[in-house]
Amino acid sequence: MKLTKEIYDRIMTTAPAQFGHHLEHGFMHPRVKPVEPHMKMLGAAYTVRITERDGSALYYAIMKAERGSIIVVDRGSEDLYACAGTS
Repeated sequence: MKLTKEIYDRIMTTAPAQFGHHLEHGFMHPRVKPVEPHMKMLGAAYTVRITERDGSALYYAIMKAERGSIIVVDRGSEDLYACAGTS
């Protein structure tokens, strides 16, 4: 599906909660929130799964994702260590 201006405008006026659940996979975790409440973004998702403490897959995704894509990182059950950054 091509992202037209009409679709973009409609989605940007839709509450994020409308997209937060999936019939086959359940609900988005309530801890998933924007950095700032007023922030919104829209684009094709480029998903990368990083279950270990090695962030090289993230850098690969940054190089391979199409321009305008939103990189979505699946950390599995990891919630202590970030996949990138310094300690």
